[in-house]
Amino acid sequence: MKESMRMANLTDAKIKNAKPREKKYKPAAGCGFIVVVHPGGSKTWVWRYRVDVKQREMTLGSYPSVGLKDARQRVEAQRNLLEDNITPDVAEMRAEVQDRSGLTDTTFAGVVRAWLVEERPHWAEKTFVRARNRIEKDAIPLLGTVEVADITVVDIKAVALKIADRGSHETARRVIRILRQVLGYAEAEGLISFVPGANVIDRVKPQPKRHHPAITEPERLAKFLQALDAWPHQTLGKPLVQIIAHTGQRAGEVRNIRWADINMGERVWNNVVTKTGITIAIPLTDPVIEILKEMYAINGTRELVFASEDGPVSEPATMNMIRRIGFGGETDAHGLRATFRTLVTERLGFEEKLAEAQLSHASKEQHGRAYDRTSYFAQRRVMMEAYSQFLVQLQEARANVVPMIAGAKV
Repeated sequence: MKESMRMANLTDAKIKNAKPREKKYKPAAGCGFIVVVHPGGSKTWVWRYRVDVKQREMTLGSYPSVGLKDARQRVEAQRNLLEDNITPDVAEMRAEVQDRSGLTDTTFAGVVRAWLVEERPHWAEKTFVRARNRIEKDAIPLLGTVEVADITVVDIKAVALKIADRGSHETARRVIRILRQVLGYAEAEGLISFVPGANVIDRVKPQPKRHHPAITEPERLAKFLQALDAWPHQTLGKPLVQIIAHTGQRAGEVRNIRWADINMGERVWNNVVTKTGITIAIPLTDPVIEILKEMYAINGTRELVFASEDGPVSEPATMNMIRRIGFGGETDAHGLRATFRTLVTERLGFEEKLAEAQLSHASKEQHGRAYDRTSYFAQRRVMMEAYSQFLVQLQEARANVVPMIAGAKV
C-alpha cells in the first residue's frame, strides 16, 4: 500500500483502538510518520527522516496527549526546518540555548531589543539613541523578522547597499558596525556560532561629496529673490523657499515645522535638527514672522505650518518652485544654506562660528558633539536680523521683476 494511502487511512479511532501486543509495533502513518504501540499500552509518535543518507528518528510526543492533527503539524514544521538545512537536533539545541539565555524572541528584532537593554547602562544617552535609531531605521525593516541564526553575509550586504544607495556611505559603515555588534551579542549568547559579514564594511566605499549648486553673487541672488517674490500663483512652495532662505535651515525641517514649536511672542522656532535629534532655537526675523502670519491664515488650525492634504507639503515642492522661477541648476534648498554661510561671513562680516551654529553644525571646539540649543542665540539673532534685511534689500532693488517661467502651482 502506498504511503499516502496509509496516511489517509490512519485515524484517531484506529490509533485509539490499536491494542498492545507482546512486542511493540508500528501502524504506519506514511512518509516516515508513524505511531509506535508499546506492550504496556502506551503509544508514541515517531518521525523518521534522512540526513546525509542516514536514517534518523525523532520522538514527537505521546498519544493521546499529542493527537493525530498535532503530530502531523509537528512533522510539517520539522520538514520545513529540514528544507532549510536545520536538523531536529540543531533546532533542539537552539531551543535549549534560547531557554538558557532567557531570550524569548530570537528574531533579529528580538535580539536587538535584548542587546539594547544590556548596552544602555554603558552608553551616554545620545550615543544610545543614535545607535537605536540607526538600527531601527535601516536594519530592522529588512531583517527584523529573520531568525538571527539565519542571517548571512548577503543579508548584511543588503542593509549596507540600501543605505549606500541613498548616498550615505559613512552611515552605511556605521550601521554595519552596529549590526555586527548585535550579532556579536547573539554569538556570546550561543544563538549563532560566528558573526558573518566581517568584510562587508570594507566593501562600502565612501563616495566623493556631491556639491550642491549655490548662488553666492548678490546681484544674481537679488534676481532669484525678486523672481520668487513675483511668483503669482498661490502655492506652499513659495513661502517654503523664502523661509529656507531667511533661516538657513534644512528643507525637511522647514517642511515639518509645527505651530507648537513656534513662539511668536519670543520670535523663536524650536527646530529639531534631523541629523542629530537635538533642538536648536532659531531666531525669527520680521520677514519670517510675516510669512508665518500668512501661513496661519491658511493652516492655523492644523498641526503643521506647511500642511497639505495628507501631511507636510511634498519633498519636491522646494526644487519645483526653484525650477519654475528659472533657477533650476543654479541652486537648491541645500544651496540656499551655502548662500547664507558665504554671504553672512564674507559680505556681512559675521563670525564663522555663528554661521555654523545657525546651520546646526557641531563646532570643532566641541570635537563633533552637538551644540546647546541656545548656542550663541543672542549673537545669532543679531546676525539673522542683518541677513534678513540684506535679503529684503536685494529683493526690493528691482520690484518689477516678473517670473522667468510660467507654470502650474507647486
